[in-house]
Amino acid sequence: MNDAIAVLRAEGATVEDFHEIPTQQELFDFGGCGGLPIPANCSTVLLYGFKRDLNAYLANPAPGAPVRTLADVIAFNDRFKVGDVQVGLKYGQALAIAADSLDTSSGSSDTTRYLKDRAMDLDIAKTRGLDVVYKDFDAVLFPANRGANVAARAGYPSIVVPAGFVPNPAVAPPPFAPPTPFPDGFNAKAAPYGVTFSGPAFSEPKLIGFAYAFEQATHHRQPPQSTPPLPTSGHEK
Repeated sequence: MNDAIAVLRAEGATVEDFHEIPTQQELFDFGGCGGLPIPANCSTVLLYGFKRDLNAYLANPAPGAPVRTLADVIAFNDRFKVGDVQVGLKYGQALAIAADSLDTSSGSSDTTRYLKDRAMDLDIAKTRGLDVVYKDFDAVLFPANRGANVAARAGYPSIVVPAGFVPNPAVAPPPFAPPTPFPDGFNAKAAPYGVTFSGPAFSEPKLIGFAYAFEQATHHRQPPQSTPPLPTSGHEK
C-alpha cells in the first residue's frame, strides 16, 4: 500500500494517508450477514437480494433449464460430480443456503428486517460515511478489495487493479483471521495483491481513469505462464 501511494503521488495525485471513514467502527459492528444461523446484529441486504434477484432472474428460463430457483441451484451443486469428486461444493455454498432461508415475500418479517437493514447500510456507509469523505476527496484507495463492501453498501462503484505481489500466505491484519498454513512441501508462489479505487455515484469514468493511470505507471500485472495469450491479444509487458 505504501508503494501504491508513492506511485500515485509521483503521478501528481494528492493522497492523504490515512483518512478515517467517520462511521468506521459502526461499519465494523454492523457487518454483512454470513451463513446460518443469521445473527440479529448484521445486514441481511446481501443475502436477501441474492435470493430475491436470482429467483427473479431464473423465473423465465430457457426450455429445459435445470434450475429455476436458488433452491434448485443449491440442489444442483449438491449432486454435481465429476467422477467421485463433488466439484459443485469446492467452495461451499453457505451464503446461498443462508439466503434461501429468508422469506422474500411482501410483508414477511424477513422483508421488514431487510428494509431496516438497508436503511442502516445507507446511513452508516453512505450518508454519514463515504459521503462525508467525498466532500473533500475524489476517491478512496483501499487495500485489496476490503473496502468494496463499504462502497457496495452505499451503492457506490469500485474498481480493483493489480498492485504487486506479497508473500503467500499473506498475514492478514486485525481483525482478519490468520491464514491457514499450506501443507508441508508445498512451495507457494507470491500472491497477487490489488488496490481498490472507490468513488461516489456515477464516478466510473474518473475511477477508470485513475486505475488506468496507475496501471500504466506500474505494469504490475503478469500474465499467467500457464495460459498463452489469445490469438487476438496484443503484446503485454
